[in-house]
Amino acid sequence: MLLNMLMRCWRRLVRSKFLFTSLLLAVAFSAACQQAASSAPFKKYADANEVPKISVADAKKEVDAGAAVIVDSRNEIVYKMEHITGSISVPNGSPKEKYDAVPKDKKVIVYCACNGEGTSINLAYQMNQAGFPNTYAMVEGFQGWKTAGHPMTKGE
Repeated sequence: MLLNMLMRCWRRLVRSKFLFTSLLLAVAFSAACQQAASSAPFKKYADANEVPKISVADAKKEVDAGAAVIVDSRNEIVYKMEHITGSISVPNGSPKEKYDAVPKDKKVIVYCACNGEGTSINLAYQMNQAGFPNTYAMVEGFQGWKTAGHPMTKGE
């Protein structure tokens, strides 16, 4: 009887150590996976054709969620006349120091006023090459945003 009781206690102890060890391993594995995911290698685009495009509707959702910032690639004079509310002016061809105003931990959605997103693709590519991992060119740019009735700012 004493032997049976000792055996039961031993089994419980082994079982509890097994469960504790399993839990500890699961937590350690989960932490390792999260660290590996967050330290994924930075991918530079091979050329401007690799810059992904984003629709006005999706860009608005990303900005509203706080996951993205909008960058205006037009010149500063045109920016001051009217721009997307909250956008950051970084004219295409600006020195890299202008990029300092843009957070690297968010998606960067670049817009322009041209058909075909040429200027925004070019700036999104340049910013990616400078270390911004998530750059996008907004399809329909300035005019698409304005036509959709999203917030605009004049005269700043």
